[in-house]
Amino acid sequence: MGRSPVTTVAADSGELGAVPASGPSPGKGLKTGALGLVSTIVIGIASTAPAYSIAASLGFVTAAVVFQMPAVMLLAFVPMLFIAATSTAPIPTAGPPSPG
Repeated sequence: MGRSPVTTVAADSGELGAVPASGPSPGKGLKTGALGLVSTIVIGIASTAPAYSIAASLGFVTAAVVFQMPAVMLLAFVPMLFIAATSTAPIPTAGPPSPG
């Protein structure tokens, strides 16, 4: 139904992964089969862990500090803002401009 068949192959790292049956397509991007199942799961967990940690602990922080909660959140946000601003500033100058 509009989906191409997929075959399971071993990645260069030795993990299993899915590759379209039509074969690899040349061009930019991640090499076909470079990420296996375990790598994909680890990336997914690492991506969602920070948000889950904040959501799980927010209730306990609110219960502990009640009226000081806005100040605590502001104090926690300011360092993260500076880290994000300084770490993403060089990105536009790091590589060639994108087409179009």
